[in-house]
Amino acid sequence: MKNNKLLYIFLASVILAGAGCSKSELDVQNPNQPTPGVAATEPGILSLALGAVYQNGFAGISDSRYTGSFLGSNYFFLAPAYHDLMADVVSAEAANNITNQVGVPDYVILDDGTKITNSAPSKTVVRVNNSKTKAGLNMFYFEWTWMYFMNNACNDVLSIVDKTSFSGDSTSKRNALKTWCYFWKGWVYSHIGSIYYAGLIKDDFDKMTNEYKSSADMIAASNACFDKAITAAGAVPNAADFTTVMFDHVGAGRSDLKAYDRRKYSTLSGYADDVVEIGRALSLKDAIFVGHSVSAMIGVLAAIKAPDLFESLVLVGPSARYIDDVDYVGGFSALQIEELLSFLEENHMGWSAQMAPAIMGNPDWPELGEELTNSFCRTDPAIAKEFARVTFLSDNRADLAKV
Repeated sequence: MKNNKLLYIFLASVILAGAGCSKSELDVQNPNQPTPGVAATEPGILSLALGAVYQNGFAGISDSRYTGSFLGSNYFFLAPAYHDLMADVVSAEAANNITNQVGVPDYVILDDGTKITNSAPSKTVVRVNNSKTKAGLNMFYFEWTWMYFMNNACNDVLSIVDKTSFSGDSTSKRNALKTWCYFWKGWVYSHIGSIYYAGLIKDDFDKMTNEYKSSADMIAASNACFDKAITAAGAVPNAADFTTVMFDHVGAGRSDLKAYDRRKYSTLSGYADDVVEIGRALSLKDAIFVGHSVSAMIGVLAAIKAPDLFESLVLVGPSARYIDDVDYVGGFSALQIEELLSFLEENHMGWSAQMAPAIMGNPDWPELGEELTNSFCRTDPAIAKEFARVTFLSDNRADLAKV
């Protein structure tokens, strides 16, 4: 199973398997041709880093040689719109840019059993138009082109960031830029790996490659970039008065899975014990605990166990109990929780993709939900199921008065 926040999964992947562009048609170039020398200043590299994403990746390229679409050149007007058409989320009447043909089935069977065959199957339409020279009619062109524009602009930033002079805290600024670029490179590779059956892993700004990699390799490259983004983000120091301690709960992230003890972690108290152990090992005092969702309640339990460690608790989206009770609204009925846990038992990846955005609860920043989805998908399914059961069946209402 692909271990990635698969940003888009479409029925069109079946079409792509038989209708891919030739290698010569998918030549990756950047018409803007930014030069590292021009951007090797603090204002220059910051502008390039922002432009790499907002201009190269999303706003579109104005050069008519690379556009030609009746619908414009904005990424969000094009690639995701075609995704929705291919996935039958939406449909279109107009024939411009073959939008009314993308999602047409090969045949339909009426209620009386009559089979009506489409004389112009969408697969045929795709094959006819799947060429770089037909950019305005090629539904797959926009994803490929705009993503690689963004990727190589990020490569440009990464090639010069360590050579650029910064004012103030240069370490923080360099790592912030690396976090930004590696995150978006991960985004690029995850899109390419989810849409195409092959892609290019291009990590050198000034070097071309024609060595095509499988979709699985693209997903692996995406994960590697996200890991680098996490590493770089972890290397960004905070204000001098603070030390940030981040860790993965046992059974999740990069924790040692061998340390997972089902009996110990059968309640949230076991996870709270780990928080206290970390605090003692680091000789923390007057710490500010920041926890989100179930981790917020783990922090409450840790503060009860070792009040001397904590100055305050910052609880983001906490819930002392998830199941409704008399005169208490937890948000779910007991039946809904059982159905949710059954869904997790049957489909770990599907559950992760559906639940993570809801748990994050921040629709204006969907990337946060996507990051949580990625984290869920990396967790061992057996441990994830146990953790979900412990979480959703917990009741810590009585503990709130103790902090």
